[in-house]
Amino acid sequence: MPGNAALKALTDGFGDGLSATPEQSGFCEDAPDLIAPPQEVLATLSRAISQQQAVRMTYQSLSSGASERVVVPHSIVNNGQRWHLRGYCRKRSEFRDFVCNRIISAHIDEKGSNTTKIAEHEQQAADAQWNQQLTLELVPHPDHKHPQAIALDYGMQAANQHKQPVRQLSIRAARAGYLLRHWNVDCSPDHRLPAHEHHLWLRNHLILEHCANAVLAPGYVGTGAKSAASR
Repeated sequence: MPGNAALKALTDGFGDGLSATPEQSGFCEDAPDLIAPPQEVLATLSRAISQQQAVRMTYQSLSSGASERVVVPHSIVNNGQRWHLRGYCRKRSEFRDFVCNRIISAHIDEKGSNTTKIAEHEQQAADAQWNQQLTLELVPHPDHKHPQAIALDYGMQAANQHKQPVRQLSIRAARAGYLLRHWNVDCSPDHRLPAHEHHLWLRNHLILEHCANAVLAPGYVGTGAKSAASR
């Protein structure tokens, strides 16, 4: 059984797998989940995705407050701290991320056939940032005195004892900035962020030039990035 699955089984207990409210094992506990999207919103979003329909929703943004959006959703994704809806925003004419808990109301858009028809440029296949895969090279922060401890934490491998241990991860460009922030990775070119706060450093930091939300990554320095998140 893979590690994550084993820990999940230990946390929830070894029932028949059919119980609606599994009992905790008593000796293995997971972190509390502070954010769980409303079920009615998730139901509408998942239905729209499966039926390839647009959603008309009221969204509460940090920058512009509440407003109505028409979005063509294609994915629901956990970016470490929050659940996001990924889709084409007709208001902004681009693919964007929407925090699921900030969706005040949502319903399938049925306002006229021209409005509900999904164009080719609104579909998942046209979302370049979603479809592009980036390989991140995570290494122990160079300023740590005992990098092997960090290497053990993150299951890093080294070709031999003289090579720097590294953990390579292939992720979608659309998720890179969020995950690097969630993992608290120092993404500065010269690993300038405090080592006691950032156990990891992104060795191939230049790869973030291909990431639209690179500005979310701790210590990122670059000119070609622009956040596409609806914050």
